Amino acid sequence: MITREDRAKYPDHTDKSILGIKLVSGLHNKTLRAYIKGSTKIKCAMIMLMGEKTNPNWIRARIADEMLLRDMIDETEHDKLTA
Repeated sequence: MITREDRAKYPDHTDKSILGIKLVSGLHNKTLRAYIKGSTKIKCAMIMLMGEKTNPNWIRARIADEMLLRDMIDETEHDKLTA
């Protein structure tokens, strides 16, 4: 569900993008790390949840953003993941 707060926080994002961001923000640290490390199982699950047309680079960037917010990676690592 998208709230008014979500729309205010992400005014330039589509509904699908907001839902994707919320999905990523609800994942466990272990899952985020597994996606970044290349787990095929996790990547397939994310594509299935977000839709086959979702750009894998977009998913990777959102996961990198979330990891940065959680202090799991530093800005240098974030830049490498989103380049």
